[in-house]
Amino acid sequence: MTYKEQLQCKALIVMEGNDLATGLRWSLLSRSVVMMPPPERTSWAMEEWLEPWTHYIPLNRNLTNVEEMVQWIRDNDKEARQIAERGTLFAYDLVLHPNAKKDDDDVKREILRRYRQFFVPGK
Repeated sequence: MTYKEQLQCKALIVMEGNDLATGLRWSLLSRSVVMMPPPERTSWAMEEWLEPWTHYIPLNRNLTNVEEMVQWIRDNDKEARQIAERGTLFAYDLVLHPNAKKDDDDVKREILRRYRQFFVPGK
């Protein structure tokens, strides 16, 4: 499926591979409800702050509950839309919010401060 076709879906399954789930951010921004196992890896996108049933529909790692969760989405349209909206807001605040650039700059400054503190002699 193309990205455009995926954007027409009510729900998207997102999986980590050998690394991060690289499609997670755009999936959250898609306004579709995201279905995924709880993230095991994190990045600048703070995946560890995503909460099951708040920002996404939780799946078992072996995907044995996919059909059950799809049925839950069908049976609970209003709640599924709310979860999708909260996931979209999470990603929006992280990347597109007017303060996102300032927040990013603050994080970079703090990383540099800690680097200097621990790794630069005489600081």
